[in-house]
Amino acid sequence: MDITSAIAQLLLQADIADIQDSYGVYRISPLAGAETDIRPYLTYALTATDHYDTYTGSLPWSKAHIQIDCFSDVYADAESILDDVRGALKDIAAITVLAPDGSKDIYIGWSKWREDADASEPPDVGQGHSIIRLQSNYEIMYCQLED
Repeated sequence: MDITSAIAQLLLQADIADIQDSYGVYRISPLAGAETDIRPYLTYALTATDHYDTYTGSLPWSKAHIQIDCFSDVYADAESILDDVRGALKDIAAITVLAPDGSKDIYIGWSKWREDADASEPPDVGQGHSIIRLQSNYEIMYCQLED
């Protein structure tokens, strides 16, 4: 399992009702959503990874920089959803995310919320309103557990 799969699993476990459709499926996807996706929805991406090398080799720990975007038609909805995400990811420590496929589990040492940003763009020509896009950035220190 990689760190982005672990983040997706944590987002699903957060059980955020506002991004769940009528069939119980969560609208969470890696990197980007489709133009036709029903809003609100979340996307997540690994924006950078820091590895730590020593004279005797690499340490098993890495730091991931994760960006989570919420796309919505209403600013208040996007804010509320990112508050729920922050509650699920901010300040988590010493947890193991189990790999459902039998691959190596991920151990998260700590997680830190960095900032939120408004990345909304003005509406397209002829469109009545813009799509709200709020970003939330996290740093997560993790390692892959050995079998």
